[in-house]
Amino acid sequence: VTMISFFYIVCATCMKEILVLNRLQERLSGRGFQILGIAPHTAKQLRLFYPGDSLRNNISLAQLRTQAIQYEMLPECPPDNLTDTAPRCYTISRQLGVQAWPTAFVINRQGRIIMTKEGFPMRDNIEETLEELVKEMEGYLR
Repeated sequence: VTMISFFYIVCATCMKEILVLNRLQERLSGRGFQILGIAPHTAKQLRLFYPGDSLRNNISLAQLRTQAIQYEMLPECPPDNLTDTAPRCYTISRQLGVQAWPTAFVINRQGRIIMTKEGFPMRDNIEETLEELVKEMEGYLR
């Protein structure tokens, strides 16, 4: 079962979602579940955004909006002729009808989309949000 999360690196709601998705990935690791993040950016933009080892790599504090992403990330943009700050590619997201970020899809073992969520339903307590997602994903894993 795969969750595909379309996110944008300057989207505040997307940054909150990353924290929860990291923990969801941890909780369901080894049980036939994976998360894939796709962003309308280049690979270079994603590397600059990724805060792993950030202080030694001279990444600005403005880019430290979230913790390191613990799941696979893919860029939608090819590496040619794009600036470091202006993403312009929506090749995959538009094919799936993504209109807002974040948007998530859950794909079952047969390759069918079984759930779509636009936006991210964050509860006041991050643990409540995580537990709701764990229960929902466990249902798809059965």
